[in-house]
Amino acid sequence: MPLTVGSVVGFAMTIYLSVQLRRLNKNGVVVSLTTLERYVYPGIISGIISAIVIATNQGNNGYYEMKLPSNRTNIAQGGYQIAGLLIVTAIALGTGLLLGLIFKLTNKQDAD
Repeated sequence: MPLTVGSVVGFAMTIYLSVQLRRLNKNGVVVSLTTLERYVYPGIISGIISAIVIATNQGNNGYYEMKLPSNRTNIAQGGYQIAGLLIVTAIALGTGLLLGLIFKLTNKQDAD
C-alpha cells in the first residue's frame, strides 16, 4: 500500500508541477529544480502512511507475512518507522547545511 500511495502522490505532484511550471515559464520565470515536490514529499507521505498502516495492523492482508521482531508490537514498529523518517530528515538537513556552508566558503566571488 505505501508503494501505491507513493506512486499516486508522485504522479499527482508531477501533474501539478507540470501545470505550475508552464504557467511560470509563460510569465518569464524559469524554474527547473522541483526535487522537493517530485521526490521528497511523496517519500515523506509514504513513510507516514506506512507507519500508520503497520501501527493499525492494516498491512497484513494474508498474502505475505509481516516480519516484526518478537519483542515489538505493531504500534512500536510504527513508532520506529516515524523515528527512522525523522532521523533521515535530520541527516538530510544537516548534510545540506554542511554542503551549503562548504560551497559558500569555497566559492567566494567579488561583486563587480
